[in-house]
Amino acid sequence: TLESLVELLGDFDLKDQLSLPGGYTVFAPTNEAFQQDIANGINLSPDQLSSVLNYHVVEGVYPESVLVDGFTLTTLQGDKIRFTSTTDGSGTTMVNDETIITPNILANNGIVHIIDGVLIPDG
Repeated sequence: TLESLVELLGDFDLKDQLSLPGGYTVFAPTNEAFQQDIANGINLSPDQLSSVLNYHVVEGVYPESVLVDGFTLTTLQGDKIRFTSTTDGSGTTMVNDETIITPNILANNGIVHIIDGVLIPDG
C-alpha cells in the first residue's frame, strides 16, 4: 500500500502539482520501503524530504515497456534516474537499485510504478 507516499505528497503540495495538465510518471515506494528506511536510521530534513519526493516523479507518461536497460529520465528534483533490466528472463525492471514490483498502474494524470525501495538522490 502507498499511504505513506500519498500523505507525504499532500504535506509537500505535490498532489496539486501532479493534478496539473501534462501527465506524470511516479515511482512509488511501498509503505514497507519507507518503514525500512526509517528503521535503518534515515532521518531527513523537510528540504531533503522534498528533494527525495521530487526524485520519485518524472514529467511525462512512461509505461514499463519503454524503461529499457540503460534508459534514463530526469526527475522533477533535477537528477537522473537510470533503468536496468535483468538478463535472467524474469522481465524484472529496476530503477536505480530498486525493483519495479507492480508496473503500469494508470492514474488520473499519468502512470504509477510501485517500487520496493525509496530512491535517494546523490548528494
